[in-house]
Amino acid sequence: MAFSKGQRSYGWYTDKYFDYVDEYKNENISCFPNAEEIYTDIVKYKVNVFLHNPKEFVKFFTLKNASMWAENSYAERFYNSSYCFGGSYYREDVDYKTIDDKLEKSEKIIMIEQKGMIILLFTYTLLLLIIRRKEISNEELLLLITFLGGFFFHNLWEAKSRYIIPYIIALIPLISVEIDFNKLKL
Repeated sequence: MAFSKGQRSYGWYTDKYFDYVDEYKNENISCFPNAEEIYTDIVKYKVNVFLHNPKEFVKFFTLKNASMWAENSYAERFYNSSYCFGGSYYREDVDYKTIDDKLEKSEKIIMIEQKGMIILLFTYTLLLLIIRRKEISNEELLLLITFLGGFFFHNLWEAKSRYIIPYIIALIPLISVEIDFNKLKL
């Protein structure tokens, strides 16, 4: 899933993943007892595609990261309020499409507010790195390494914006650090 396009965006979960396997092997995955071997082949295939097509690589990971890090409502309204996923709660007499349309509109309002907060957080963290690059404490460095570790891990793992919440929280203490803006030479 980490290297395929999911229902919401690149690298996200997809229940159509088995269709991708069918496309790759032109057979039904349930017929294969050696699924681990097949999945390994698929990952090798996708890595090979990225190696031979750098534009596809850049496009894929740009959209994957944007869908994780720029969708900062963490899909909470969609995952906690939508019932279009079927299952035991699904009812024929309910217009789930209309419900989801309303959810998407309200999610956009939340996203505007949260985008402002996330931009301030990232900007201040970047300024902290630039201005205090020679005097960063071990505690600050630990928080930055935690953030970077999460960033790189989720580039290789399934993406969802809600998975990155701990890494955003790791940056919050950094905005309380006082920095001397006079040291910033423009």
